[in-house]
Amino acid sequence: MYDDREIDVQEHAIFALSQLGDNEGIPGLITIAKTHPSIQLRKKAIFWLGQSDDPKALEAIIELAK
Repeated sequence: MYDDREIDVQEHAIFALSQLGDNEGIPGLITIAKTHPSIQLRKKAIFWLGQSDDPKALEAIIELAK
């Protein structure tokens, strides 16, 4: 579906979202974790949500685990 270059760029974008201050990237990471067609990229978003201290991130991870 995606070539390696597209995956690499999207992985960098996910990382960038995880580094935004004030947890501003959490909504985007949640959207990616729930809806992105690539399981690889969903996993990356979930990983970074797990590194966050944002309660919305934890809530999303619990929802995804159900």
